[in-house]
Amino acid sequence: MKWTKLLLLCSAFFFISQSATAQVEVQKGIEGKTFYDTAKTIIKEAYEYKLRYKVVINPRTGEEVYKANPQEIKNGLYILYREDGTIEKTGYFKNDVKCGVWKTFDTTGKTVLKEENLGGDCTAAN
Repeated sequence: MKWTKLLLLCSAFFFISQSATAQVEVQKGIEGKTFYDTAKTIIKEAYEYKLRYKVVINPRTGEEVYKANPQEIKNGLYILYREDGTIEKTGYFKNDVKCGVWKTFDTTGKTVLKEENLGGDCTAAN
């Protein structure tokens, strides 16, 4: 009899503790920036990104609990600047992977290197 109760208790705990997980992504524009200086006056890079949140869903109540600290994923236009403010490189990211055409420029703005299809597929769904 004791074993039966223990087995029922363990089974109930297992089913109650089970939860579904999902992720939610929110696309941001050119808001991601890093800087060369601590005063944040000389931009080093600027990029579009999305925030990826992990969500735990309680199957009994349907309650959604967002986990803290979303992951920042580069997704979209990327621009790398030199310290003098000229553009050094441009390209695109898809889910943190370089994709499409990336161009490198000299200090006068002339394209000196063009790379294509760097492993990511810019046309694929997120």
